[in-house]
Amino acid sequence: MNDRERLAALIQEFFARPMTMGELTNAAAEIFGPDRAEEIAVTEVTRARAMKSKAEAEGFRSRGWEINEIWHTCNDHLVCAGCQHEGKARGDGWDEYPPVHPGCRCSVRIEIA
Repeated sequence: MNDRERLAALIQEFFARPMTMGELTNAAAEIFGPDRAEEIAVTEVTRARAMKSKAEAEGFRSRGWEINEIWHTCNDHLVCAGCQHEGKARGDGWDEYPPVHPGCRCSVRIEIA
């Protein structure tokens, strides 16, 4: 199993059972080393959550529902300028799903319009 496959399995395990970000980071450190593990873990969890939101949005739309996709940040001092879309709907300043950079912690919430 290559590193990408090992990481994918870890991310699946993260969502399948109770696992903390610390536990995921420690497991990722065995693949990528401690210096890169936390950033990779955060980025890939963000990506997985965004892919789920995108799939849910597409599912609602395919059934004829009107929805809004709302951007959310962790709303703290670590939020970068590229992620300053808190509370904005898709198309109102953002079109690209998170993660938009390594270590991105943003998410997208689906709202029925």
